[in-house]
Amino acid sequence: MKIGYLLMGKDHSTSKIKSNYKGVFRYGAFRFNPISNENKEELELFMKHVNLLPNDKSEENDFLYDMDIAKDLIKEYKKIGKDFYLMACIDVSEKDESILDSQYKFLGYDICDRAFQSLLRIEGYKPTNKFSQDLPDDIEDKYLLNFAHTKLFSDLLNENELLNSHLEAKALIQERELLIKKHPEFDTIHTDIFYIYKLYEISN
Repeated sequence: MKIGYLLMGKDHSTSKIKSNYKGVFRYGAFRFNPISNENKEELELFMKHVNLLPNDKSEENDFLYDMDIAKDLIKEYKKIGKDFYLMACIDVSEKDESILDSQYKFLGYDICDRAFQSLLRIEGYKPTNKFSQDLPDDIEDKYLLNFAHTKLFSDLLNENELLNSHLEAKALIQERELLIKKHPEFDTIHTDIFYIYKLYEISN
């Protein structure tokens, strides 16, 4: 089984809203990390990082698959003032795995599309005025997908704002599928395929 590694920022939040979310859809080497063309040193390191990603078309993601290479990159980023840590990600979409449970700090399960947009973070869309007439008062003017997930699953999230159970992650995907089948406008952000990632924090 392949274990993917991401370079993540130690500051979890990507917005002004306080959050303890430690999933994949947040600040890291490839997300929410703008690099100006004037910063040649960082741009060169970023391109080096990109060139270390798999060439295999079946691996269309931002994972590195060699821990030593990932740790070396963290050291190089640190030299230019970028402080990242390593997060291990196992694709457990089909079957749960406990391969890293005894070695590293378990963070939880995240649910993402191929672009790493998380179902636990993306809010979806507010209803149009016409559509909102058919909604109960407590849903009107709220982000619909996020509202539905919060109602059903917020009590299941751990201190990292992730799910603790593979079964819960499967249930959330199934719930979304039922929701979108009836109301496609609830979520036009994600792709059709979702992946369940089991996440671990690795000390540098």
